[in-house]
Amino acid sequence: TRKIFCVGFSFGATMLSNYLGEAGDDSLLDAAAVLCNPWDLVLSAHKMNDDFWSRTLFSKAIAQFLTRTVKVNMKELEYKEGEDEKSQYQPSVEHPSNKVFTKENLKKAYNFKSTLEFDSTYTAPGLGFNSALEYYHAAGSIHRLPSIRVPTLIINSKDDPVVGEASIPVKVAKENKNVILCETDLGGHLSYLDSNKDSWATKQISQFFDKFEELVE
Repeated sequence: TRKIFCVGFSFGATMLSNYLGEAGDDSLLDAAAVLCNPWDLVLSAHKMNDDFWSRTLFSKAIAQFLTRTVKVNMKELEYKEGEDEKSQYQPSVEHPSNKVFTKENLKKAYNFKSTLEFDSTYTAPGLGFNSALEYYHAAGSIHRLPSIRVPTLIINSKDDPVVGEASIPVKVAKENKNVILCETDLGGHLSYLDSNKDSWATKQISQFFDKFEELVE
């Protein structure tokens, strides 16, 4: 049978790492790679809000991208006052609520300058959390890294303006024999380029999977 590999980038890497940790030995994947994962979302949030370049170049841009995503999907998402949610459940990860998707919140979101503001208004309350930081703590894949059982390549850069060096899980990765951490000095956020301006990270991920295919039955 053919092996199944998967690659996660940025927040997609968080989602993939969480899946790998939660699934453990029952994962449907044979190998994985995660690039520029913000492992500790609390530390990454502080990086995005406290660092001038992170705040100026990334945080506002990401918040406004997310706001546009809400806007174009408002027809499907919008909650109207008095509308029956058709659910007896309180908002949770398993039973998200659409009550946060109102015209008032969207109007407010146009002025958001940080992902923290977006998640405080939409993500956290929609999933039953009291605050964005509470949501970040729960969703951070650093907590599930020790439970990853699938061979996994991790690539993070110390100069990543979204992740931050403090979020790179050096100690935890060393304690898990199923993962290998490649920590670089340069690379930014998904900006790994070699001297020919080709994707350096793509080559490393491809070689990792090629060797896995060659050496592991």
